[in-house]
Amino acid sequence: MKTHRIPLSHHLLVGSGLLFAGFIACQLSYAAYGQRIEKDGTLTEKFFLIPISAVMLLGSTVSLAGAGAARLTQGK
Repeated sequence: MKTHRIPLSHHLLVGSGLLFAGFIACQLSYAAYGQRIEKDGTLTEKFFLIPISAVMLLGSTVSLAGAGAARLTQGK
């Protein structure tokens, strides 16, 4: 039985897509929840979603660049 080997660039493209989907999900969640000011004057928001989405966008960009580099080195 012959096994089919999936190139590294395809794995990186899938990873990049998943990270970008996570970025979009974080941004949509942050926008949907919004901000509100409580009666005591404190601001309530899901601030942790902002840096998480930034890290996901950065990871997606790096993974996409890695996929491009892998494709160039593989000659495809």
